[in-house]
Amino acid sequence: MIKNRLISMFILFSCSSGVLFADDFNQFLNKAIETSPYLQSSAIGVEQAKQESYKQLRYENPTLSGEFLKYKPNDGSNDSGYNISLTQPFRLWGVSGDKERFSQAIVKGANSEYMLNTSDFIRNISLYFTVYAQEKMLLDLMLDATNIAKTIYDISQERHAVGSISRADMLQAKAIFLEQQTQYDSLNISSIESYYELLKLAGIKEKIEINTNHTFEVKKSDISENPELNLLIHKKDIAQAEAELTSNILETVDVTASYSKEPDQIVNGVALSFPFPLFNTKYEEKRIAQLEAKKMNFLIENEKNSIQTEHSKLLIQRELLEKLKLKNENVLKLKMEVLEMFLEKYKVSQTTLMELLNIKNQVIQTKENLIKINIALNQNAININYIQGDINAQNLIN
Repeated sequence: MIKNRLISMFILFSCSSGVLFADDFNQFLNKAIETSPYLQSSAIGVEQAKQESYKQLRYENPTLSGEFLKYKPNDGSNDSGYNISLTQPFRLWGVSGDKERFSQAIVKGANSEYMLNTSDFIRNISLYFTVYAQEKMLLDLMLDATNIAKTIYDISQERHAVGSISRADMLQAKAIFLEQQTQYDSLNISSIESYYELLKLAGIKEKIEINTNHTFEVKKSDISENPELNLLIHKKDIAQAEAELTSNILETVDVTASYSKEPDQIVNGVALSFPFPLFNTKYEEKRIAQLEAKKMNFLIENEKNSIQTEHSKLLIQRELLEKLKLKNENVLKLKMEVLEMFLEKYKVSQTTLMELLNIKNQVIQTKENLIKINIALNQNAININYIQGDINAQNLIN
């Protein structure tokens, strides 16, 4: 009976970390994305960029001017007149196309920045969730270890009652059981702190039960959709569009329509005026924009190299973690068999308390190793997906 109770604790351990009727991680993440003030603020940045693009495309207002004229002919008479003129700047055809491309680049850049902020937000919450999940799983493991220590203490009491072990051995089993309870309480405090830190990071006020049994899968993709790389590419596009825009020496021409009322005649006229670029050819502005685009090219190349290196490292790390997980699973099976045998031997006085506790601790340690390996695999998947550009709200939730 005691043996079955002990083994069932380990068998059910993997299911104990979940909470009935708790949200899974995707539901929790969805709530965070919908309610996050940080993401709402970032979304406003996109709308601001759209308004900036509209500002780039709008036409200048016309200028209306009027004059009152006083005439004094040679015959000594007095007379009066007036002049009204309306001037409208007209954008040259090539400039309109350049402004359109520049405004589109601004909006795309803002969208890329929003996606980067969203991806960072999701990655950070995902990584912190794994921290909370690890502490919650270790807490559950410690509860199982406490229950096993209680089982060993119960056996020790029975053996002491019949005189097969000393009082010192029985008290030692009790001390170990009480120590496990203390460790459980300490881990519980840490787990609660991590839980509320996770809620704070997500921007969620109400308490939500979260199921920690969530596995992050690696999505198949490449680094071309990396959010940091995409933002740099769109910044380069903005710089190039600005360089093309500033290369226009002439941007507008002024067309003026005038109406003059003179004493003996009415004069209607149309005038065309444009700047004469004798000294200011906008060479410096154009050169600065070109250099900015060139600088962005180097930054993009550097970012690609860095991302590729990190991506390769993470893939190798994942392969090694998978092998390590398999080895620990095999070790756990063997140690579980040994624990079962030592438990039976302890019941019939064929082994010592210390030997049994040593085997029990080895089983607990191996289970702890597996928890940490699984958490490391989840964190590895989160970072790989982020690098590949797969970690966004739509892909992760759906």
